[in-house]
Amino acid sequence: MIKASKSSSSKAKSTRSVEARIAQLEGLHKSRDEILVVWRLPGARVSKALRNVDYGPGDRVVCFEWFGTSPPPQPQWRRDLRDSPSKEESDSIDFMLQRILDAKPDRRQAAGTGRTGSDHYELERCSDEEIFYLLFGVPDGRMIRKL
Repeated sequence: MIKASKSSSSKAKSTRSVEARIAQLEGLHKSRDEILVVWRLPGARVSKALRNVDYGPGDRVVCFEWFGTSPPPQPQWRRDLRDSPSKEESDSIDFMLQRILDAKPDRRQAAGTGRTGSDHYELERCSDEEIFYLLFGVPDGRMIRKL
């Protein structure tokens, strides 16, 4: 009977370990058409809501405040934020959007600083998910720790 040398068995084990780690890292990164939706209670820090959430650098993550009567939903990857949100999810998002609209300063602009047609075109090309990410996104997969 021929025994495998220790070095060849440790190399095989090391190779399997590296392959498993690569597969794990690839699984963390989602495609650009998915966005991770995380919920937090009103007034809670974003960093606290993200503390135990798995995502990688470059993943798109939004953190919404939860105004529902039940506990906040678990974090979830979504392709379409309009796809089957509960009434409480939809109402919470609407409430946050309304707060942003209500907080807008005077919309009058100085002469020569008006929005151009190309600005409007760029916004019209954005998906709902891209707009939500612009408003509520966690920059570059990580939020500033103070929040």
